[in-house]
Amino acid sequence: MFRDWGPKVPKGIDVCPVQLPGHSTRFGEPFAPSLQQLVSDAVVGLSRELTVPYVLFGHSLGALVAYELAHELPRAGANAPVHLIVAGRVAPSVTLPDASIHTLADAELIHALRTKYNAIPAEILEERDLLQLLLPGIRADFRLHETYVYRGRPPLSCGLSAYGGLRDESVTESDLLAWRSETKERFSKTMIDGDHFFVHTRSDFTRALSVDLETIISRI
Repeated sequence: MFRDWGPKVPKGIDVCPVQLPGHSTRFGEPFAPSLQQLVSDAVVGLSRELTVPYVLFGHSLGALVAYELAHELPRAGANAPVHLIVAGRVAPSVTLPDASIHTLADAELIHALRTKYNAIPAEILEERDLLQLLLPGIRADFRLHETYVYRGRPPLSCGLSAYGGLRDESVTESDLLAWRSETKERFSKTMIDGDHFFVHTRSDFTRALSVDLETIISRI
């Protein structure tokens, strides 16, 4: 989903997507049993790669993964990120109003994905076999998202930028502002005219992200 971001970010920045187990090119691998295990495995895989200044970005569940990595990578002896950028996710300290989507029956899960997140394109809905192939991964992601336990970590020593969609029913502006307490450095909050998936559909988001990255680079 992020492979075409290269030309959209400032020159000199490499976009390095991280694929989670059980998804896309890692299809067939077991899904992570918990967010803690997913982050632990990611720390092992990433630690030796992070030899230059880097920014962590995550959208939705990925925002939570990026947040935990921002804490755990330095604990493992890796360089700390110079900045954390999160999008489309309530702050980790915010209790989810509905943490049971991952337990729904398939039909109810599909309905929730369509009505709350606008997450399933019409062409996918028409391909029932493909939909059944995708549902286990979606359910696994919601399980990680909804069973996460906030540990009240100390504020990060890197800056933090939070982005939200004005029409995202799952993340309010106040949910984004709650990220402010997760850093002792520079914080910014930006709202984009879009739904939960504004990061993939809105050019104004990638423009705002590029400006943000330029500012981050200038501070290194």
